[in-house]
Amino acid sequence: MLTLWLLALVAHAHPPSYSSFYAELDHATVQVTLDVHPPSLADVVPAIAPDGDGELTRQEVADGTPEIQEAILGGISVGSNTGPCVAGPPSSLRYPADTRLLLDVAFRCDGVPTSLHWTVSLLMEDDGGHTVVGQIRTPAGYVRHVFTPAERTVTLDAASPRRPARVGLASASPDDAPAPPSNDTAPLFVAFVREGIHHILGGWDHLAFVLALAAGAPAWRSLGWTVTAFTVGHSASLAMVAIDLLRLPAQVVEPLIAASIVWVAVENLRGTATPHRPWTALVFGFLHGFGFGSALREMALPSAAVVPSLLGFNVGVELGQLALLLPVVPVLAWLSARHPVAHRRAAQALSAAVAGLGTAWFLDRVTGWGAMPF
Repeated sequence: MLTLWLLALVAHAHPPSYSSFYAELDHATVQVTLDVHPPSLADVVPAIAPDGDGELTRQEVADGTPEIQEAILGGISVGSNTGPCVAGPPSSLRYPADTRLLLDVAFRCDGVPTSLHWTVSLLMEDDGGHTVVGQIRTPAGYVRHVFTPAERTVTLDAASPRRPARVGLASASPDDAPAPPSNDTAPLFVAFVREGIHHILGGWDHLAFVLALAAGAPAWRSLGWTVTAFTVGHSASLAMVAIDLLRLPAQVVEPLIAASIVWVAVENLRGTATPHRPWTALVFGFLHGFGFGSALREMALPSAAVVPSLLGFNVGVELGQLALLLPVVPVLAWLSARHPVAHRRAAQALSAAVAGLGTAWFLDRVTGWGAMPF
């Protein structure tokens, strides 16, 4: 049931994307740095990516700067108790990475505000696939808020940023008061759990590796240690990649992941896996974490909420692995207890199939043929 539920959850989920911004109130000026997800921008303003590939090159950014600035600034507005805060001329666009497009803008208010009202609809389409994480600092303190298509407005008091300030706000009324600011990142955590599930259940190479681990495990307890070691390994490298502490090129990582699948499957066939399997899973898990990390980078991990996003993605990956193992492991355990010969043959057949897949992936990734459909 868990497996079916997770599959249904992923099937109906729109792939999430994220942008973020940092804002600081300095007297009557709100300085804002927006960190926008380029592929989402290309989807919303297709004219800036005429080749239709959904990606932005540096040349396309340079050519489409006015349209990009207009699209970004049209998705954020700031008001105060003294009236609307007017956006000044934006800075030039900065494009430090394929997953980050930066823009600075200053909103000038009429006098020093005591409350700020934010409306953020940046890249939010009707399908609800985009989320914006805001970090807002005033002289009184700091607040972090998650803007979604369902919750696009927030009002905060510059003198007390953790409680709502609705009195005297020109754009608010008692009947239509905006939500108070919140440091709750639960919606972001849940979204990344879903994305972690989506990635592992759609990552055939990772699933094949986990199946090979299950086929070579002589008992439930040893499989538990092995899967735990794999989890520790990929969690460590995933965190390092997510915070840009360590990176390896995909041209190196992807063939090595395929080779790790072949290694584990061949160990199963030779019957040499048991003594050192947890250590093998730990090392190869560290390698697989680079593959998970590359997927996370493509989504533009919100800089304002790295910890809940990273934790949610990891939890999703583990739930996906569990969804795969729950229907497989009991069958293998039952065969091992009741029909040892059939269990051995089933494990060997599964390992041989995984070894064949791993070999095909390895050759495909080394040569760059692109012949493998998954």
